[in-house]
Amino acid sequence: MPSNDSDPKKNEGRRAWWNFDDTTAMFKYIGADESLEYLAQVFRDQGPFDGIFGFSQGSIAAGLVTLLVAQGQMPPLAPAADIPPLKFAILVGGHPSRAHAHRIYYPSACLDGGRAPPCTTPTLHMWGHRDDVVPAARSAQLARAFANPVVFTHDGAHYVPQDAAAIEAVTRFLDAVVPRARM
Repeated sequence: MPSNDSDPKKNEGRRAWWNFDDTTAMFKYIGADESLEYLAQVFRDQGPFDGIFGFSQGSIAAGLVTLLVAQGQMPPLAPAADIPPLKFAILVGGHPSRAHAHRIYYPSACLDGGRAPPCTTPTLHMWGHRDDVVPAARSAQLARAFANPVVFTHDGAHYVPQDAAAIEAVTRFLDAVVPRARM
């Protein structure tokens, strides 16, 4: 969906999974249901998928999708029996959804009011210690939604790390969770 910036020139080419409304006591994402329905249709039409990757707001969406698929709900309130579980998720610079309606999909170890058990889908979480968009504590909070998260941190800011250490971390993670085809 288009960004909610009111200046059309600033909005040009920008996209978001949802826009947010923090003007009420119940924080909500505008367009989240439509985005989740779209992703569910992609999973049904083009899947199965081994895994999912998300950065920033995409990491919030990817983390939520990972939880929903593992709980058999994709999109919320729709059965996901026809969507196979993911083998992994890589979540970079993200945090748990702040939408009040999404709290029930997270475990209480992650969010107060969460009701779900920790998700057993293998995950790799990456974040920078100098991230001023998503503080490290918020990214760590997302990692707590998963039973055995693998965490890679770097000294940078809000970006997808591409140095040798990050590539090695991703390679090790994928080798552990997705067996290579034998030749």
